[in-house]
Amino acid sequence: MAIIRWLLIMGVAGYVLLDWISLIQPYAPFGISPWNPGTGLSFALVLLFGRRMLPFLFVGVLMSDLVHRPLPLPWMVELTAALLISGDRDQQTRLTLEGGTHNPFAPPFDFLARAFLPLLERMGVHVEARLERYGFYPAGGGHIEITIKPAKRLEPIELNERGKILNRRASALVAHLPRSIAERELGVVHRKLSWPQKWMKAESVTNSPGPGNVITLEIESENVTEVFTGFGERGVAAEAVADQAVIAARRYLASDVATGEYLADQLPLPMALARGGSFTTLPPSRHTTTNIEIIRIFLDVEIRAEQMTNRSWKIEVK
Repeated sequence: MAIIRWLLIMGVAGYVLLDWISLIQPYAPFGISPWNPGTGLSFALVLLFGRRMLPFLFVGVLMSDLVHRPLPLPWMVELTAALLISGDRDQQTRLTLEGGTHNPFAPPFDFLARAFLPLLERMGVHVEARLERYGFYPAGGGHIEITIKPAKRLEPIELNERGKILNRRASALVAHLPRSIAERELGVVHRKLSWPQKWMKAESVTNSPGPGNVITLEIESENVTEVFTGFGERGVAAEAVADQAVIAARRYLASDVATGEYLADQLPLPMALARGGSFTTLPPSRHTTTNIEIIRIFLDVEIRAEQMTNRSWKIEVK
């Protein structure tokens, strides 16, 4: 056992070292090089020691990226890692996340606070999240404080029905940009979704290192809350930004499923750790199907994805 542990440590260290050697002359700005000896080492270790090496190779890639390419991880990745670590502890875990809190490449903080964390709470994990500073793409610089009170065991949940819609809210936020942008976006929501003005809020903030804009549509139902967003971009009209969120919300409302695309991406892992659960969703994205395949490799669980209608699927974990 000591020899195997030594080989695993040397394998991870070897990957990091070889990756550093290959990055002597990387192609900017992508941080890649014309040769990659770490990949050869990975194949050799898997051929010699089997699939049990795969998790450690993942650690090697992650460590190498953190050491040689200091790029911020998506906050959902960091939060998930913290949840996994805290599950083996009796004390609460405090986590500080810095970087992009609002960017078009990952679910924003609003999704975390209003859609995802309430479901984790129902599974037994109490997580408090506080946004201290906005971080819009590309400037970043956001700041989130998270406190996790772990559960001894995650409880399965069933999200097969959305239930009656209780509330709808729309908020448009700008940082270091004219407030009129937010007002134009809310005008699109009013016209295309027929939501009254009392459901809408335009907001201007200054606690952000760089400029940014996000419109958020929140649909609160009896069993789940969903959040849909559109992000402002240079050269894109405010009306087009609002359309992104409106189209996603309309697609969700036109179905009878419980979860949208982002929740379907995130729920398989905690349900797999709970050894059970199910949810209905829109046709799964490639992110969702990839997550399911990766979970099947590392966890001994059965995950079934079944199409019910043209607009709805059911994903079940056993």
